[in-house]
Amino acid sequence: MLASNLLVALGNSTYSFYLLHTSFVMGWIMLYISPNLLVAFPVMVIVSYLFYKLIEQPLATGLRKRWSEG
Repeated sequence: MLASNLLVALGNSTYSFYLLHTSFVMGWIMLYISPNLLVAFPVMVIVSYLFYKLIEQPLATGLRKRWSEG
């Protein structure tokens, strides 16, 4: 069950990952941080999940409420 919840959480945050990955990688390079994939990928996954939970999900919930109230 835990693995299933983890996969669902990762699946939910894939759009955030898609939206953020280019900016994240470019920022990483501009800061002259070695583009080490073993570090960058897990950090990006965590950032994407946080973006989904803290921005994307609340925004979608708020918009759904507004549209349903008409």
